[in-house]
Order: sequence, then C-alpha cells, then structure tokens
Amino acid sequence: MAVVLFLPQDVELIGGAPGPRRHYLDTALSQVDAEYHDALAQFTHVLAQRNALLKLLAERGGDPDELAYWDEQLSTAGALITLRRQQAVIELGELADGIHRDLTGGRERLRLCYEPGFDVSRPDSADFQMQIKLDVPILATSELAEAGASFRAQLAARRGEEMARGMTLVGPHRDELRFIADEVDLGVDGSRGQQRTAVLALKLAEVEWMHSRMGEWPVLLLDEVLAELDARRRAYLLARINGVNQSLMTGTGTELFGQEFCERARILRVVAGQIRE
Repeated sequence: MAVVLFLPQDVELIGGAPGPRRHYLDTALSQVDAEYHDALAQFTHVLAQRNALLKLLAERGGDPDELAYWDEQLSTAGALITLRRQQAVIELGELADGIHRDLTGGRERLRLCYEPGFDVSRPDSADFQMQIKLDVPILATSELAEAGASFRAQLAARRGEEMARGMTLVGPHRDELRFIADEVDLGVDGSRGQQRTAVLALKLAEVEWMHSRMGEWPVLLLDEVLAELDARRRAYLLARINGVNQSLMTGTGTELFGQEFCERARILRVVAGQIRE
C-alpha cells in the first residue's frame, strides 16, 4: 500500500539535518520503484561492510586493494540510487513548483536542488559536493555504467583520506536536497512560514507524483496538520485532497475542517479509548 504521510514536524524536513531529507526520498521512491528498494538495501549493507574494512585498515593496516570488491558493489548500487533520486527530484520539483505558486499567490517559485554525493559525469572530481553551488543546474541523467565508473574513480581518488578517517566519503549517503524559493535557500534563510508552505507543496506534489507513477492514488495520512496552517492554506489543502481515494486526518476537533468538508467525511471520535462514529 502506497502512503503519503504528513506530520506537523515535517517542517523540520527543510531546516533540519540532511539525513531526514535523504530518508524522505528513499521512502517515496521505495514505494513505487522495487529496483530502487533493492539497490538501497544492497548499498546500505555494502556501505557498512566497507566502513568496517576502512576502520580495520586504519587501525591495523593491510592491503588497500581489499577495498576493490566493495567498491564495485557500492558503485553499482550507488549509481542507480543517485540517478533515480535525481529523476524523482526533477519530477517532484515540477509538481511542487506549481502548487507552491498557488499557495503563495504567484509570488514565489520553488525549486528543488539535488546535490549528489558524487559527480555522476566527472570522474576526475574528488570533492564535487564541496564545490557545488546553489545555482548549478541539476545534472543531466547519465547512463548507469558511466555513473558507476565515475563513482569508482572518485572512491579511488579519495582512498587515502577514507583510510585515514575510517569511513566512506563518497556516495548517495552524503546527498543533499535543498529547497530554493526565489534563490533563497529555505533551509538556511527561510522563515518558518516559508518552510511550512514548501513542505505542504512537496507533500501534495508527492501525492500526484505517486499517482502518475502507479496509476492509482496513495492513501494520504495527515496528523494534526491543519492546526499548523492558516485559513487560506487549510482551505487549499482540503480542496486538493478531495480527489484522493482515501485520506485519514486527525485533529482535536472538526472546526478547522469546515462544514462542507465534514458533510462529505466520515467522522470518528476517540473517547476514553473507544472509537465512536
């Protein structure tokens, strides 16, 4: 069952650490792309094995060529993950931009900027992520074999540093996703309201994106979200989800939902641990 989950704390998706943003992409893609799901599981396993070997080499020494086996597997899975994330960000970004313009009355454009943890097209770049700028366009999708070769070359270029630090420094586990509104990085300089609007646009875009990928609507789960939105954004959200086959929304009362919406909804109350219709 494909699900889009929207929580009040999702506003931290933009302003918080990059790990949850990578997890968001993984969760969305794994629901619609079985090959991605398998590659992610493989990458996670190989990354742990490779890091363990790097720590062993750093502490006790040994033959660095032992890394070649893990490099091959890591680059194969990592290249697929990076290219699929890149394509998903492009598609989600196009949908989110239109929704974001509606939410802001046409005042702001939203751009999702994907910064991969390795350069899929420049095998000689060992420190690509540290050099990337916000105005660099999203990379054109490369062939899987080319991306894998670039990944392996960049692993080789940083092998000495990785052995010294005992960790893998190149790959999709170091990806970043930024939210840019009129060239302002919302994760750095965006207001709380701007971040909340961008997350709302992203989640609604995710619903449409999943529908386009699967041919059916995902189940939409919204927990106490309306209380975080102003009246205009609440009305917009309620209007947008009317087309979804099934949505489950929680709240402490029905007043925020509006009479017209409540007349079409099935309302359940939880009282002293009992569910009553």
